[in-house]
Amino acid sequence: MRTSRACTPGNVVVNLAIMRGGVSLKRCKKAADGSFVQREFTVWYDFGGLRHYICSDLSGKSFTDYGNKTEAYERAVKILVAVDNEIQAHKHDPTRYKPIHKNRFSIPNVTAAYIESRIKDIEHGRLGKMQLVDIRRDLGYFTAYLDESHVEDVRDIRAFHLQAHFNKLPKKRIKDENGDWIAVSWKPKSVKNHLANIGAFMRWAHRLEYIPHVPTLPLAPHIPEGHIKFYTDEEQRKVIDAIPAAHSPIFEFMAWCGCRPSEARALRVQDVDLKAGVILIQSAFNNSGELSTTKTKRGRPLPIDDEIEPIIVSAAKNRIAGYVFSNSVTGNYYTEEELRYQWEQGIKKSGVRYVSITEGMRKTVATRLINNGIDTKIISDMLGNSPEILKRHYAQITASRYAGILGRRYQTVTKGKKRNATI
Repeated sequence: MRTSRACTPGNVVVNLAIMRGGVSLKRCKKAADGSFVQREFTVWYDFGGLRHYICSDLSGKSFTDYGNKTEAYERAVKILVAVDNEIQAHKHDPTRYKPIHKNRFSIPNVTAAYIESRIKDIEHGRLGKMQLVDIRRDLGYFTAYLDESHVEDVRDIRAFHLQAHFNKLPKKRIKDENGDWIAVSWKPKSVKNHLANIGAFMRWAHRLEYIPHVPTLPLAPHIPEGHIKFYTDEEQRKVIDAIPAAHSPIFEFMAWCGCRPSEARALRVQDVDLKAGVILIQSAFNNSGELSTTKTKRGRPLPIDDEIEPIIVSAAKNRIAGYVFSNSVTGNYYTEEELRYQWEQGIKKSGVRYVSITEGMRKTVATRLINNGIDTKIISDMLGNSPEILKRHYAQITASRYAGILGRRYQTVTKGKKRNATI
């Protein structure tokens, strides 16, 4: 780079490799003795048959020097050189340097627009409030890293930024057995959810054309498939029998149909049609305790049989606020904590091993049905899940079922051969 004169503030034409440009003195203030008090500069350059002007750097800071300082002037020259390098690499976007566009593409403004769009999703029942809490938290971690890395424009985010952020995920602070705070790494599931939220943000930005393409996300950690916990019919019955009669109807209902606890709590009288013999599962309480749609956003009808009808009728007679199952102690519908308390007390009284409500009810029902030979499509429709999710997370073939299958196979293959008693 050569200038038409020494690098002193003023109207300077800069000879660059590709384009013609310079730094002009836009405004100047002098003291009574003739010394400079303030000088404001503007960068100009010719590109695409037009003359473009830049009044501030990428951070939005104007090119203004005070006194005899030349810091702003030097920043202006650096911007000019950067523009020339971009033109040589065929990557120059003039709108990138305009203040109005800079503000539009700034990371705080883009993330604020994304959060606003997710708030609208909550209003339309497409997102839970607790999910928004997780999104805010994950974006907070990500934008904090970008700020430390001096990335201020969403268009500057690259795959290596995402990877570096992934490698520097903050530690979680939890209490140990002694009640002391300790720092631990995130669990694989938490990391996977975090990356999913960051990826959703980047795809949203691409869909609205904030960014030209979605950077490659880091590979999420592998989460091994865990053993599905469930109760036998005898264990489930022992726990339900140990729960006080005033609270057992809602557990009887979950053990009958395998619905989610949040759906059982939200079942309203208007969802039950005894004449048609149908119960419509169409509502659930979200993590914020508010009535919303089911997790899969669609309702599903369940036929009423002779087993569940007297339980529904009896519970509905004592209904409070229109809910079929209500807590007579509090005079309202069951909260998540109240339901969990009754469940845990039932486990303690029955002496049965501990599993969660979902495992003891929903997953137990799914496992029972699939081991009874019921088609997975029918079970998934009944539970409100896809067959893939059903097999992966909810139902498990029991050892006795495998034994029966292997026993028949052994008899077919050996065709009467004597079986050895030892291995």
